[in-house]
Amino acid sequence: MMAKKQWRNIKLLEWRSKKTKEQWTLEFREKRMKTYNKTYFRKTIKALHELFERNSEIDLLKYDKLRKERNDKTLLKFDTFTDRFFRGNKKDAIQAVTNYNHKIIDIIKLSGKIDVYDIEVPNTHNFALASGVFVHNSAKQGRRF
Repeated sequence: MMAKKQWRNIKLLEWRSKKTKEQWTLEFREKRMKTYNKTYFRKTIKALHELFERNSEIDLLKYDKLRKERNDKTLLKFDTFTDRFFRGNKKDAIQAVTNYNHKIIDIIKLSGKIDVYDIEVPNTHNFALASGVFVHNSAKQGRRF
């Protein structure tokens, strides 16, 4: 009841409108969109990969059914997912879905401590190890905290 009374208050509505305009800066909107896109990508690719693992194929009719069953608005339609994150290239999107793998297979407790080191390659953000694993520069980020 109190909330309904407050929202009939013209001065409160004017103040809230002004505050909202102040808060929704271009920077805020960009951060918000970036965060939403991370969520859309992660949840959509995970759901598509789950179907791929069950059926050994990406069945878009089953995916649409899954989206409707879950009623999760962060699960994008496949075409929207492809357009937004793969420049409309369905082949690349399907390849990403089939290769998506973020599972913990095993946890091995170590008997002793192992030193770890930081590395930074100037003028780049990523670099490849001899094993073929790509690593992101970490030295600068570690110094900031």
